[in-house]
Amino acid sequence: MDRVDQELAEVGALLVDERTLRRVIKRHLHLTGLGLQVPHAHGYALPRAELATLLEDADLAEVLARLPAEVVVVTGDRDDLGAGDADAWSQAWRGVFHGRVHHAFAARLADGLDVAAIRQRIHRLGQTEFDEVRFVLRQEDLLLPPADDVTTYVEFVAHYLELAAFAPELLAQTFPMLRGQPRVDATIALDVDAAALLAAARPGAGAGVAAARPGARRRRRDPGDPAAAGGPGRPHAGAARRGRGPPARQQRARRDPGVARRRSDHRAR
Repeated sequence: MDRVDQELAEVGALLVDERTLRRVIKRHLHLTGLGLQVPHAHGYALPRAELATLLEDADLAEVLARLPAEVVVVTGDRDDLGAGDADAWSQAWRGVFHGRVHHAFAARLADGLDVAAIRQRIHRLGQTEFDEVRFVLRQEDLLLPPADDVTTYVEFVAHYLELAAFAPELLAQTFPMLRGQPRVDATIALDVDAAALLAAARPGAGAGVAAARPGARRRRRDPGDPAAAGGPGRPHAGAARRGRGPPARQQRARRDPGVARRRSDHRAR
């Protein structure tokens, strides 16, 4: 187990390549006939015991043994992470945070949060606004089966909080009908403590890993710029994921270089 795996294990995360992540999602959800088109392919949250049955790499056994009961599987460039690249660690932090929101909701649902309560929260947001949310999440290929009200609301909260922490400039563009609506934060706070989850998700917080601040603006890395290797970067954004889409998705991709990078990586596979 190298330092990268150790740092991620401390926050309950496992680093795998994108192909492995897609395979984990497909097997865990029993998805067939999708090829490379797997929803939510930027990260995935599930119990460690279930993850262990889905992995084929025996080399991951040592890492799995260090993980807690609930795991977030993320992807990233191991070389960049090993070099302490700020952008790479910000991307990892972002993925772990998103997954921890999913785990927080799984715990709430296990404790009795039911469909009726979720629908009350949707009512607080507004049905028209929630219809827009569902449309956006479907367009971004973020909805996991069965894509009902519960899974849609949980994914909305995870995505909304992710953008609020790491790319706040994209919130209004992603969910325009929710812009400037204080009831959104109040509704989300009924179930999750976003600040606590964000802090707990930060890899290497106590070990000197160069992780960028949430919301910091990202610069394009220039190999000839000495500051690019060690300076703080903007967290890796992911409002749009892949393929062509409406102009708004293309605009978000242009404003957030991480989006375009994910698209090109996916197409390369």
